[in-house]
Amino acid sequence: MKARTLLTLTALTLFLQGATAHATDVEVHVQNLSGETIKTSQQGFPSILLPGQSESVTLNFPDTGSHVNVTYTSTSGKTCNFQGRHTMFGEYNVRREKEAIGSASCNNCGAILNVRRWSRSYDYRLGFWMTD
Repeated sequence: MKARTLLTLTALTLFLQGATAHATDVEVHVQNLSGETIKTSQQGFPSILLPGQSESVTLNFPDTGSHVNVTYTSTSGKTCNFQGRHTMFGEYNVRREKEAIGSASCNNCGAILNVRRWSRSYDYRLGFWMTD
């Protein structure tokens, strides 16, 4: 292998390692606290949760920002749209937000955001739940 090719491969490997070293992991924990089955068709999230069931998934984003957006619908037609995000402003300023919006003015959704790491990588946990 020529020295130039080897140098290029080494530089590319170091770049990719550096890119993944500062990645934000977001653990999304969805709880079904209702008496009905809830479903989503969005990829990457638990698709069906029975009453009382909960599941978690971990998503990976760059440090500069993340955005989680998923909607669950119960068998009776109630919906909850869950969102969570982090946005980096400058080198050290980070804004974290979360929200849960229910359908038809129902107060049957909730969200909580727990920061696990305050500096790079900005790992955090989103908890979403749906009740009757």
